[in-house]
Amino acid sequence: VVVMKDGLVVEQGIKSKMFKPPHHPYTELLLGSVPEMDPKWLDKLLDSRGKDNLGDAAIAKMKGEGIS
Repeated sequence: VVVMKDGLVVEQGIKSKMFKPPHHPYTELLLGSVPEMDPKWLDKLLDSRGKDNLGDAAIAKMKGEGIS
């Protein structure tokens, strides 16, 4: 596996070692951006942002926005 940033190699290694720390900060950023394989991910996201329940629907809204 090779990790590149701005066209430059910042880290490389075999797959089994690339998923164990320590990492280059950019590799850490990339690994941290991968969503979890969690079936409740949407519920957690909506809970973190605030939600209004309308029957079976959940609508995420920005702070200060209303629902029409």
